Amino acid sequence: MEKRFPEHSLFYQNGENSFGGIVTIIRRSIPAKIIDICLPNVCVLDLVLGEKVRIIGMYAPESKSWNWKDLTNLISNKCIILGDFNVDMNNDTQSSEALLEWADACSLAPCIPDAATSVRSDHTIDYGLSNGVPFSIQTYKGGSSSDHKPILSTLSCGRDEQARRKNTHWNVISLFLSYVFKYWQEV
Repeated sequence: MEKRFPEHSLFYQNGENSFGGIVTIIRRSIPAKIIDICLPNVCVLDLVLGEKVRIIGMYAPESKSWNWKDLTNLISNKCIILGDFNVDMNNDTQSSEALLEWADACSLAPCIPDAATSVRSDHTIDYGLSNGVPFSIQTYKGGSSSDHKPILSTLSCGRDEQARRKNTHWNVISLFLSYVFKYWQEV
């Protein structure tokens, strides 16, 4: 997979069900260090963008062996959690209350894209939580073979001028999504 994305570093964490795990892709120009943890479907990275920013990518299936409180010790004072929460904040009352109660206790604020992320329904179950890191999030509107519309995020952190001028290459993202889907189907 790295041959297809030579300008990016790929980070992987095993999952606990037949759908595999989680892959996080970071541009090589951004220094990133993976943090070793023992939670399946959770990938923790520290980025150095003038200051350390922690990125937690995760997939939270209903059958997960961990709960939200298990992520508490991973949260830093500059942190973003992104991924498939499998909780729609507007429609899953009981599940969203538990998630929001935990997020509030950790001073995390939700950042939800303006379009549904589920292909099979009008639900938004992929989004982000943040404490002290401004970022934007949007639903990728291009083609994907997944049952989710991927989310794309942009951090607003201290970076050098050259890095800020780089553009998102949508064809690379689309290619990556089609490639990853095939990989997960084979796992």
